Amino acid sequence: QERTINVLLELDTPEDPIWHYLDSQYKFIIDLLKESYQEQLNKIQALKKSFPPFSNDTKEVAIRLKDAIKAINIRDYDSLIAGKDMDVQIWKATLDVVKSLSDLLLRCLPDFWKLSKSFMEGKFQKSPAILSANRRRRQAMDLRKVEQCQNMAKGVIDLYASLLSEFFSLPPLSGDHTSDRPTSSFIPVQSDSVTTCYFLTKILHGMRECVNDINSINMASDVSNALQILMEHTRWKFVEIICVAWNSDAKIFYSLEDWSLDQDNREITNFLRNFHIFHKYNSRSAYKIASLGYVSDDDDNKSSRISDAFLQKIKGAFLDSLYAYLDGLVHLVFSDYTPLESTENKEPTDMIQKILLTISNLSNLKQFMIPRIVSQFETAYKCSLSDDTQTLNDVINQLDGILFEDYLKRQTQKIRDIVVNGILSGDVDWYSISKPTEVHSFVYEALLSLVIVHAQVSDIAKPLVNRTLTALLENMARDCLEAFQKVEKFGMGGMLQATLEIEFMHQTLSQYVSKEAQETLQLIYTTIEQLYDTTQASGHLDSELSSVKQLLVE
Repeated sequence: QERTINVLLELDTPEDPIWHYLDSQYKFIIDLLKESYQEQLNKIQALKKSFPPFSNDTKEVAIRLKDAIKAINIRDYDSLIAGKDMDVQIWKATLDVVKSLSDLLLRCLPDFWKLSKSFMEGKFQKSPAILSANRRRRQAMDLRKVEQCQNMAKGVIDLYASLLSEFFSLPPLSGDHTSDRPTSSFIPVQSDSVTTCYFLTKILHGMRECVNDINSINMASDVSNALQILMEHTRWKFVEIICVAWNSDAKIFYSLEDWSLDQDNREITNFLRNFHIFHKYNSRSAYKIASLGYVSDDDDNKSSRISDAFLQKIKGAFLDSLYAYLDGLVHLVFSDYTPLESTENKEPTDMIQKILLTISNLSNLKQFMIPRIVSQFETAYKCSLSDDTQTLNDVINQLDGILFEDYLKRQTQKIRDIVVNGILSGDVDWYSISKPTEVHSFVYEALLSLVIVHAQVSDIAKPLVNRTLTALLENMARDCLEAFQKVEKFGMGGMLQATLEIEFMHQTLSQYVSKEAQETLQLIYTTIEQLYDTTQASGHLDSELSSVKQLLVE
């Protein structure tokens, strides 16, 4: 091109060949960008029409989310983008929009700018032996066209930026990137957050490479300013989209629970591991996009810092999704289990198992998972979440309390019925009963109920055994106290029998006796003593109590 222009200059053509080339090439590039953009839009529209109408069923999103989590867990990104679902196809087409415009810009602008620079620097004005009047006129005019060359290069870049701004529903290049804009229509319906994150980071990466290549040809800063603004607006928009999708998926995440047990820890479900994968991936994707280091080749440590506006936006989504996930845990327990897909477990866990597994999940969340993901967030974003962590733990404690109380209520009622009925049914005359020779059957029934609970909890969530039996013993002691307080009087035999039975319970369950239970048991002994009819005292009370102790040992 340079040689051709030099030949035309020597031929002393009536028109300026340099300006003719730049002007026509500028129009050619502009038309090319517009045509390519429209062609890609038409492909997306045709693609949308080829799929069935959008369904409002969140189940479809949940299935895609489940598959996406499985793919990123084993880093199988090929399977993530190999699907024929509408969202993946439209994401690929969206990627093509950016790629086609970026490829055109990189193919055309560097050569255009190189020739423009040669023109502006006078490279084509090497003086021949004789300059014609036409040449002298053109030389004077060239100086006035320097600014126009810069404006044309700026016009190409501005068009590239404005087409992508239009496509991504970004604010005008002169506007604030944090201003409110309508929801982006380019986002495929029913796209899960993990797939959304994958494609948005890929799209931004493509834009970043294009912008960095354009910046490397050293145009004036005011010429390429639109690219910097475009990247700022795009990063903010993409982080907004991720945050919305992240929170939206967290609200339906409970539907991914299939009650399958974690292979490494059989006391929790895979639900926790899947949420950790989901939460970590979305958090990292938001970090990549918000970080200047991802959109710049600058290796300076400052480039990895996150601005306060980005931090607040991402932190909000990070915490909101955790709260939505916790809400889903409780919803799971008190609703019927419906498998996402027909191939999943069709025999749902019963209510008791669901409660115990969820309590165990909450315990694991509080002790391990939340501290881990909070620490990762604090390290990456260089911030503190100590107050937020305390609030999260308070919510977990509340949920844990609700579920544990519900479980206790179900178990306590059975034991209460056994104890109260055994003490107050009338089968035992506490005043006239003879001295004890054995423990009443209701005591064995109550203890056997605890044995069954012990076996059940040990099988499902062993760490909950102590907590469960301690709480049940506290409740059983209170029930015994209330029942014995309703006995009018104890004779010698009744007093000894009641003492034997309470002591039998006490010693059998000694490892689960809390301070509260100990105080209640002491109150029972006091109550029996106060209701004992001392007129029946034989004077050999010590020996009678000794025989009860021997019977207790037996």
